[in-house]
Amino acid sequence: MTTSPLTDPLAAKLADMSLQQSASGSPTSVPPLPEPAVLRARDRYTTDASLPPITSTHHATLTPAHDTLTGMSVVLKRGSSQARIAHELTVLRTLRDNRIPNAVALLDSFEDRDTGSGTVLVFRKLENLPNFADVDLVVIARWVRAIAETLNGIHGLKIAHTCISPSTLMLTGPADSETSSLLITSWGDAQFLVPPPPPPSVSSPVATAATSNAAAAPPPPDFTAPDIHALGSLFGRWLEPYVPNCALNYLNSSFVRKSTTTYISRKLTDKLDAQRMNREPNWHPAVANAADLLAKLLEPDDEVLIDAAQVLAHPFCKLQEADFEGTDKVAWRGEMMKVGVRGARGSAAVYREPKIYMRGH
Repeated sequence: MTTSPLTDPLAAKLADMSLQQSASGSPTSVPPLPEPAVLRARDRYTTDASLPPITSTHHATLTPAHDTLTGMSVVLKRGSSQARIAHELTVLRTLRDNRIPNAVALLDSFEDRDTGSGTVLVFRKLENLPNFADVDLVVIARWVRAIAETLNGIHGLKIAHTCISPSTLMLTGPADSETSSLLITSWGDAQFLVPPPPPPSVSSPVATAATSNAAAAPPPPDFTAPDIHALGSLFGRWLEPYVPNCALNYLNSSFVRKSTTTYISRKLTDKLDAQRMNREPNWHPAVANAADLLAKLLEPDDEVLIDAAQVLAHPFCKLQEADFEGTDKVAWRGEMMKVGVRGARGSAAVYREPKIYMRGH
């Protein structure tokens, strides 16, 4: 994205200098204005060569920078290929045009002619997620709602993120701040179920009844299921301190088989059934709602797996902040010390997790 000389701040400043010189009788010529793309790369965003990249993978390199126009700390993203960056740029513009919530906003883009690295994407500098063991359930609920809102929006556009993980989630501020929001980043691997709409300058093909019906139909479950299962895997990691003896620790593995998530889903359902029949002490209502949602997110059958809209409609996502009283980590650890790991009173209640062997471990 480039800025015209009429809207570029530096161009406006130079134009104002020209008017002042004309009024004073001085020569009206001003130094030639470089192309906005070159001007942005060289002058607007400054980097410190002594600082290492924020991250560097085989897909992209993120470099911290300073926006001299706004004074904001930003991140410059250079991709491993121009095709990948062009694809991410298309996705980000689609999300922006459709006002998808909780998706990282593209601040700017420019052609870096100084280094020849092609198109560079500019984002606001964000905060990493904290250790999940230090996050209270009320914060986890906010994060789950935020991800579900984004998935509901992009799945409606027939877009799948495909790579939701702790590394693609960032915060706008400290995790304990009520004003901090969770954003989904890294859209380079996002997939369109149908080709994205052409730019306004390109004429669109004439729509027929068949194409209109196909556009209105919801995406197939196998297209959206990976995003829903990824949300379930994240949610299970965050929920592990609250839900003992349900093998949630296996979700921390780099490779989790469907048989493992199926076992966890069934285990959670059995626990909740036992509590309803008074065979085990009940969990806190907010924790019980969280466990029920997690069991549904890990459902192995894509045809009956809940979608993002159903996640938002689940009782756990409808809880108010007051409903989480007593679930902060300090209070919850105290409760876990009173209750044995299998629900029986006393620390003598010992239960061994079944051994699950993971492929490659």
